[in-house]
Amino acid sequence: MKTRLSRAGVAVGAAALVAISAVPAWALQGGGPPPPIERRNDGDDRRRDEDRDFQIINAFWGAQGRSRDVTRILKERIRDGRLHIQASNQEMRGDPIYGVVKTLTVVYEVRGRRREVRIPEGGFLDLP
Repeated sequence: MKTRLSRAGVAVGAAALVAISAVPAWALQGGGPPPPIERRNDGDDRRRDEDRDFQIINAFWGAQGRSRDVTRILKERIRDGRLHIQASNQEMRGDPIYGVVKTLTVVYEVRGRRREVRIPEGGFLDLP
């Protein structure tokens, strides 16, 4: 089937259908292009809005019933929606119980699902 023009100057025929189907939907609706997807600059291929799906609920550093709340410290260390930190007295800004091996306990949410992780002293926490 050959492509021809109708009286209104519109292409008609099989080639015209191929050309029209290659046009994005936003162009046919008369609006401008959709806003660009905000991409991360850290090499991660997740969209930036996915960063909002991760949050620290609470975090404690200590052992044997003696611990301190380190939630604020962990929240401050989140970069580009990720958290990487060592479970250590230095990173947690203090030793709540001298001479005892401590644990970093973190309750967090990813996409609405609440989880808990325990990292022994010297280990690394990588979230999400």
